[in-house]
Amino acid sequence: MKEAARNKRRDRLLRRAFTAADGLLALGVVALAVVLDHPALGHQQSGRASEVVVEVNGEETMRLTLSEEAHDYEVEGYEGTSYFQIEGYEVRMVDSACRDKICVHQGFVSDSGNAVVCLPNRVVLRLEGQGGLDTVQR
Repeated sequence: MKEAARNKRRDRLLRRAFTAADGLLALGVVALAVVLDHPALGHQQSGRASEVVVEVNGEETMRLTLSEEAHDYEVEGYEGTSYFQIEGYEVRMVDSACRDKICVHQGFVSDSGNAVVCLPNRVVLRLEGQGGLDTVQR
């Protein structure tokens, strides 16, 4: 008996026509998604960076312009020398004095607001320039 009542109620709900309230609800969900995806109200899109800021132990040591041709650099960190490369408007850590080499395995980064970080050596390669805002404003 309960099974028959459940099936009857399910069939009645499935046969129900699409009402104006259903349309308004669907329109509201779409409008909310559009508003939340708008760059001025939601997240900012990252853009290409134009320069890299090199920091050691929280202090800026150099500021370099990103370029198409490859350039190799080195910076003395807390535990030793870190080697990085700028190529094709991207930057990557080639080698560092740290043990785990997580910074080296990160590869190339190119978007403004991103960074390559070597925590043990206290070296940060932070990308800046034209593009979106970082989520943390200073």
